[in-house]
Amino acid sequence: MTKLDPQKRIRFHESIIKEYNDSSFSQKVAETIRVQETNRKYMQIGIKQKYDRKFLEKNPEGTSYSSELIGMGRVIAYGERDYFIQKLLETCKDINEIYTSKEEAISILKKILTTEDVILISPELKWNIFYSKEGITSADFTKGNNLFLNRAEIIPIPQKALSEKLIIILNKKGIIWNKLIFKNAETKKEETIDITIEDNTQKELTLTFRSVNEIIIPKEKIKKIRISN
Repeated sequence: MTKLDPQKRIRFHESIIKEYNDSSFSQKVAETIRVQETNRKYMQIGIKQKYDRKFLEKNPEGTSYSSELIGMGRVIAYGERDYFIQKLLETCKDINEIYTSKEEAISILKKILTTEDVILISPELKWNIFYSKEGITSADFTKGNNLFLNRAEIIPIPQKALSEKLIIILNKKGIIWNKLIFKNAETKKEETIDITIEDNTQKELTLTFRSVNEIIIPKEKIKKIRISN
């Protein structure tokens, strides 16, 4: 059985880690803490798939796979994002909503002047609030006020997960996202994504990508605004 190319193995790990880190959602919405131990409250997010082993061999023939395997790091990062949204919506259930008009909502949002605030909003409402003729524009902020869009993190959430009339404002200071660290076999560094290669057959590799997370969202860090018109 042909051995896997050591340099390709390293590039494979490095590309997955870079893509995962570049796509990471956690630092946008929480204080991220790297931990070495877990408990039952942690959630594992991962994927296991089989691939033609040729893509990591030194001189492969007949394979279309790049040794970088683009997309797998993003899959884990997006899975973490979906898990965060699920946890947030569960926490939100018992929080009273502020019913207001679009104009009043814009007034509330204009007062957000800290990078610690995060706004979750449907793509449709984001356009209506921030980019429509009546919404918030750079012209609204002059003489000493930084541009709103450069201050708060604005994250569009699909309408199937978040009502098009609902805005959720978080203060990420105090929202904790614990991530288990793994010692990477190829880079020799501690990472928050685990990558394993099972090379058990002459034709296929079994690849596993995973992260292990705990998210703590205090209710007092959440504000809900519902547009009533």
